[in-house]
Amino acid sequence: MTTRDELRRAMTEQDFTEGEVVTGQRPMSVVFSFRAPAEWSQEIVAEMQRRGLDNPSQLMKALLREGLDRAATGGRRVVTVRVDDLHRAIDSVTRAAA
Repeated sequence: MTTRDELRRAMTEQDFTEGEVVTGQRPMSVVFSFRAPAEWSQEIVAEMQRRGLDNPSQLMKALLREGLDRAATGGRRVVTVRVDDLHRAIDSVTRAAA
């Protein structure tokens, strides 16, 4: 079995001969885990699909980022809109007005 230190050492010893520049080590990732009530599963999947995400992990990251951003703004509401959602809304309003 390979240890984390062995993997790090192997990564730093790689020969980057094709013009790739390494300016430092990538910050380590941290894994946070939680259990969600089973009742949330349908809502999670629906929101994941609405946002066009591939898996629940991507949704959890997006929701956490939105919550942290909101907390950083002193609780003022921060709205994140996907461009394709915005285009659909504009198209819908334009069709309704025509």
